[in-house]
Amino acid sequence: MRKVELKDPNQNPWYILMTLHGEQEGDGVNGKLHENNRNLWNAWACQGMPLEKRQAIAAIIRVDLEATVWTDVVAKEVAARFRKEWCRRNGPSDIVPEIPHPSKMAQMDRLHFKHRLLAKQMVFHTSFFQGSHFERGAEFASTYFSQLAHFNWVVFDVAANFEGANFNADLIVLNATFHCSANFLSARMERNANFDGTSFLNPLFSAMQNFNELRLLKKDLFQTGAHSEDAYSRV
Repeated sequence: MRKVELKDPNQNPWYILMTLHGEQEGDGVNGKLHENNRNLWNAWACQGMPLEKRQAIAAIIRVDLEATVWTDVVAKEVAARFRKEWCRRNGPSDIVPEIPHPSKMAQMDRLHFKHRLLAKQMVFHTSFFQGSHFERGAEFASTYFSQLAHFNWVVFDVAANFEGANFNADLIVLNATFHCSANFLSARMERNANFDGTSFLNPLFSAMQNFNELRLLKKDLFQTGAHSEDAYSRV
């Protein structure tokens, strides 16, 4: 893929929404900040979802999806905060976009994430991270992807954690680069996973026996780390 200029995540409405209470700017993880961001994001992502479905997802990701419920009052509060936060990060003269509807694809492609992206136990539907650069790593542990997840051409400079993530549709990770550890331990795949052309430094793929299809370009892309034979050729 030819080089393209990466964009500032703070000019992306999905990123603003998922970090509405603040970004993970420090070296460590601010757990309370993430809890607030996660509760708001999940309320938005699960709006209109039947209670039984929310309860089923909550049991899988081990988090209370009723902590924040998307009501008209919450929607108005979030809209006001979204506008304020957008202007704080981009300037008061910038045009503020509408908050996307969760049924739309979360388009976070070709972004340069200079801070750690913390999406642990968040609910995503169709998500598109193609071509993005994660400078400080990313945390998708126990994240729930209900639909297609695209991570083509992504670059992770430091650890990428997908441990216990749930992919309920295809996971596409073509020509990606993991410069540090890539943890997919206990990740659950309901459909197919395609890692063609992706290079790993320290991959962890064990406990992924439920893959329908997993393809990797070459075995010698693996330099260190744990993996099962299924990670190469199971179809």
